[in-house]
Amino acid sequence: MSDHEMTDTSRDSPTSSEYSDGLPPPPPDIPGVRFVSIYTAVRSADIDDAYPYLLSQPVGVHRMHRVPHYEFRAPRPPSVEIGTPGDIWIDLAAGHVFICTYTGSGANWERWRTTCTREENRTAHPYFANRYLSYSYSGRFGGGRFQWVTVSTLRRRDRLRHGQVASVAELVAQYLRAHGHDDDDDTALRTSRALRAQVGAGHDADPTGIDVDPDSDTQEFDDDIPTAIQKETVSFLRKEITRLEQALVASEDKSHGSASEQDQEKQLCMATLADELTSAQTRISELEASRERNLTHTRSLDGSLRDARAQVRALEAGRKEDQAHLDAETAVRLKLADQLAKMRQVMGEAGP
Repeated sequence: MSDHEMTDTSRDSPTSSEYSDGLPPPPPDIPGVRFVSIYTAVRSADIDDAYPYLLSQPVGVHRMHRVPHYEFRAPRPPSVEIGTPGDIWIDLAAGHVFICTYTGSGANWERWRTTCTREENRTAHPYFANRYLSYSYSGRFGGGRFQWVTVSTLRRRDRLRHGQVASVAELVAQYLRAHGHDDDDDTALRTSRALRAQVGAGHDADPTGIDVDPDSDTQEFDDDIPTAIQKETVSFLRKEITRLEQALVASEDKSHGSASEQDQEKQLCMATLADELTSAQTRISELEASRERNLTHTRSLDGSLRDARAQVRALEAGRKEDQAHLDAETAVRLKLADQLAKMRQVMGEAGP
């Protein structure tokens, strides 16, 4: 267990002036500034010992803590008067996002420069290992939220977005579309007071039976949402339901209107395919008949070739026989010529 875990409600706080005696303090009431409390499920081993607030008893087999941070939104940059480590400030006017890195004499806010998720570009939580700033396009508050998520979640979101990276200003614009920006001071004040009362009642009591997957990034809990925010969420969800119902009706009307055209296109396509199939079958039959004719012709040529070879062999035998006769006649002729020469010689010696 980390040095800053709280084992019971009577344990004294650390002697270091850097540590508080409980949760991050609720922000003061500032006109025009709205905020919500968001909880991140973090393993004990991933929390730095220098984290300046006490933690409740971890729960589940993964020893998870529910650690809160605040998400502020206002049409101006953050103030050094408020902020705890890990808090997020959304400057609606400039389209910037800031992260509170530490608190001392005043809050230190650093601007989120890039949403690129390469290791050298990630924005890490100041006290939680393996937690990085990211934006979720959906959430249980009725829209997207800036969250502290694990590396596995970053990679999964990259795959879902096919590697496309939005700028911080584009994410703030998406945030405005999801949550609106027409907040008045009275609404902000009511939300602030509701959250202050909620924190004052003690949020460090962990619910029993929670077993959170350390890579699930389950960060928001319905029972931790202030009443004013719940009303805002219900209103947003009702608008979203109405929009989806209208879109569904429009889609049905469009589908009914184009049903006959689609049927005609399907029938025409089927008729075309049937014609192509008939042509293909006819072509196959023609090729089969041609193949049979070629086989018959090949057999006929094979027979003719065998006959020709037999004739060649017969002619070769006749040629050899004629050559033998010719050789015999040549020998007889040579013999007769020799005898004739001898007879002439004898007659010449005898004289007249």
